[in-house]
Parts: sequence; structure tokens; C-alpha cells
Amino acid sequence: MRRWINSSLYLYIIFDVALTNLSFGYYAPGWKFDSDLFFKTVTFSQQYHFTTSPYEFQILMFIRQVFSAIAVLLIILGKKETTKHLFLVVMFNAVFTYSFSLVKFLAFSENSEQLYYPGVWFSVVWAILSGFIQSAIWYFVLSSHPFDYHQLMNNSSNNDEVTNAETVHDNTADFISTDNVENGQSTDEAQRQSLTKVLARLFSYCGHLWPWFVSGFVFLNVYALARVFIPSYVAQVIADVVNQRGLNALFHSILVLGALTATSSFFGGLRGGCFDYATALVTLRIRLDLFTSLINQDIFFSTLPKLEKQCLV
Repeated sequence: MRRWINSSLYLYIIFDVALTNLSFGYYAPGWKFDSDLFFKTVTFSQQYHFTTSPYEFQILMFIRQVFSAIAVLLIILGKKETTKHLFLVVMFNAVFTYSFSLVKFLAFSENSEQLYYPGVWFSVVWAILSGFIQSAIWYFVLSSHPFDYHQLMNNSSNNDEVTNAETVHDNTADFISTDNVENGQSTDEAQRQSLTKVLARLFSYCGHLWPWFVSGFVFLNVYALARVFIPSYVAQVIADVVNQRGLNALFHSILVLGALTATSSFFGGLRGGCFDYATALVTLRIRLDLFTSLINQDIFFSTLPKLEKQCLV
């Protein structure tokens, strides 16, 4: 197992360094590898500009390699369990890399000629894939939990126990069937009620928690109303920039857009919180009623005379 962990980490490190750096040689039109451009980018000797330089992808690669080196060091020191605590950090780095790669791709698109550079596409795609591949290795290989497997059934048990269990089940089924026939009901009807009764019962549980559901619907209406006007003000901001209506008009549109976005986020959270909390309370109430019903049945069965118990069993 340790050899497999080391092999997966070493392969990831090699592929990450190779693909990230080799893509810098294709930041030019065509599929010809530019060694001069490659060395200038690797050695940071090229002049930096956010819309043309790929230095950020190299820095992100260095961060991923630091995490990989930490994992290798912990494995060598025999502290593999410590790597499990770093999974959230690695996952955060993968999400950050994904977001930043898209922003960097938009920066490259400011010059339409750069979209024809193969290296741009290689860098963006591999940066996104590499972050999530590292997270997958960290979760499935480094943070994997061994299965504590044990056999649930004893094959060496006596067949008499199985026979006795089947006999008890058959007697119980016969008793239920007899009781249903005496009441004029079939077995399926006694075990399963109609959908209308189930919904009525469910709504009765929800009725006890009506303040939470009403609050959730109110917050939902406010959230939906704010979401309706957000696209309009997004278009207004773009129109103010394109038509050069001035900073005052642009600032007003941005302010209104920010207020609508904040309102929608705030009331969206309140809506989700109210509905989730009310649903949890309904589930808890159903479980309590079910447990109480089972306890009452057990108490009723224990208070019956011995002869009636034997008839029920």
C-alpha cells in the first residue's frame, strides 16, 4: 500500500511539473515549441504583464508541489494520518486555482491573438485538472480509511435457529392476516394507507411548525423579487460603461446592483435556514411519535396474560 501511495504521488509530481512548464513553450502561434520563450518564462526573465504573462500558473504549480512535498515528507516520517487534516486546504487550493484560471483566461482574451496560442489552453486546462487531481489523490489515497470488515452472518449456526425464526415469522403473518380478515381489510390495505391520508398526516405535522414555514415563504418571496431585478441592473451597468454616461450614473447602478445582490443572498440564506430547520423538526417529531408508539405496543404486550401472549406469537 505504501508503494502505491508513493508511486501515485511521484507520478503526479512529474506530470504536474512537466505539463505546466512545457506549455510555456507554446505561447506563440502554431504548434512549434519555442525554447527561447520557454527559458524566459521558467527563469522569470520576461517582463511581467497580467494579460500576457503566465507566471501565475507557475506559482500555482509551486504551491501544489509544496503540498505534495509535505505529503511525501509525512509519509517518510510515518505520519500518514496527519495528511488527512490537510485535505480541506488542498481542496481550497483546487477551487481557488479553478476560479483564478478562468480569470486569467479572461485576461488573455483581452488580446484575441492569444486565444490562438496552444500554450494558453494547455495552461488553463491543466491548472484546473491538476488541482482536482491532487484533491482526488489526497482524498482517495492519502486520506482513505481501511474497511473494518467482519462477517455479519455465522455460517456455522444451527439450522434450528433459522427454522425457529421462520416459524415465528409465519405465525406472526398468520395472526396479522386473521386479524385483518376479521376486520374486513386485506393485508395490503392494513399495511399501506392511501396517499391522501399520508399527506394529511404530514400536513398535520407541518401545521405545528407553521411560523417557520410562513417565515420561509416570506423570505422566499423577498429573495425571488430581488433576483428578478438583478439582470436588469447588470445590463444597466454594462450600458453605463459602454455609453460612457459618467461615474455618477455608473456608481448608482453598481450601488443598486450590490444592494440587490446582498438582499438576495441574505434572504436566500434565511429562506434555506427556515425550511431546513422546520424540516428537521418535522422529522424529529415523526421519529418521536414512532418511538412512542413502539414503546406503547411493547408495554401493552408485556401486560397481557401468558395465554394471550402465546396466541399472539
